[in-house]
Amino acid sequence: MPPIQPAQVGQFELEVSLDAPPERAWTAMIDEIDQWWLPDFRATGEKSVVRLDARAGGTLLETGPAGEE
Repeated sequence: MPPIQPAQVGQFELEVSLDAPPERAWTAMIDEIDQWWLPDFRATGEKSVVRLDARAGGTLLETGPAGEE
């Protein structure tokens, strides 16, 4: 078993202009997150599903094809 590596923290900022009303922009960013989430950011593989619970204390959850999260 390889040695445990220390955790790393990264910060990413992305700005995109959307020609849409705020309600549609929210739906695209939150409810449709899996459609635009970048492949390089998927920890469980390219066939994973990404969901976001945008409430206070919510989670960003990625589920892999075998059910791993």
